[in-house]
Amino acid sequence: MSSRRERDYRKFMVDGALDPALLPPKVWDTLFEEYQAKEGNFYKGFKRLGVLRYDVEEEIKKAEAEGKWLTEDEAARLVLYEVIDEMGNDMWWQRTMALIEEECRKDVAWRPKAYANHLDAVYDEQEERGWQPYWEPARWIMPGNQPS
Repeated sequence: MSSRRERDYRKFMVDGALDPALLPPKVWDTLFEEYQAKEGNFYKGFKRLGVLRYDVEEEIKKAEAEGKWLTEDEAARLVLYEVIDEMGNDMWWQRTMALIEEECRKDVAWRPKAYANHLDAVYDEQEERGWQPYWEPARWIMPGNQPS
């Protein structure tokens, strides 16, 4: 019989998504990196941009014509890096990462037990400290969210 009590993962959530500030920065970084590394997760956020989805499809077709295989995630990263190189700024990277982060935060809220290895390590400590943020998240700059 386990002495571990059931954890209320909703305490990590704000507005139906994980609040990453309730995790130490290293834990959040690791969780987010693992999320992105899972097949399809990078592209899931990337395709919400809409405008570059055609380029991803073309990149996949080009690779197939050369006898290579690219996943949607790999093609999306190639397209994104190409756009950044051409434009000379990281606006698209910021937008993409904001969307992927949003998808990750929602996924944690929908399936918190799948992320228990990250959340459990912090839960008891947060219970003791009163559910205070560890850090102030630097939100990705999106049009309309910039200071006047």
